[in-house]
Amino acid sequence: MEKEQAASIDGLIQALREEGFDFEKDRIFSSYLGGIVSASGAKSLGCVFQIPVANIRDLERYDILNCMFLDLEAGKDIKNVYVLLSEKQKLSPRIVEHFLKMVRKDQEIKRIYIGEGPENIFSDRGSRLFLVGPYSFNKEFVPDKRIVEQYMKLYGI
Repeated sequence: MEKEQAASIDGLIQALREEGFDFEKDRIFSSYLGGIVSASGAKSLGCVFQIPVANIRDLERYDILNCMFLDLEAGKDIKNVYVLLSEKQKLSPRIVEHFLKMVRKDQEIKRIYIGEGPENIFSDRGSRLFLVGPYSFNKEFVPDKRIVEQYMKLYGI
């Protein structure tokens, strides 16, 4: 492991501790930074690896799949959700829209710099990483059944 990666993991752990992150009831929603989330000991919201792709058809497939993973969180005893973001690799608008249905912004949202990290899934560095939150988990969130129908249609199921 390179120094920058280790420093980012340490920065995330320190930020989580300073924020009073509950490792049982709180979650982290992340773009493609699954290793950093896992190494911190935190649990992810949905799939720990939101895959960014350039091809529009693939993007649609991954977005639907990622929304399905998010929907699996409905009804769980989750308190707060934080977002781990790279300033250069953005989440797709569809994922952001779905995520925002699952959380509430009812407390002060902080943006905490945690260190340097990968610019995209093909690199080890090149971007600053931020922890954003906390958002309260929306306990009234109901999964959108149309997402499963869209997935089945894409794959001819």
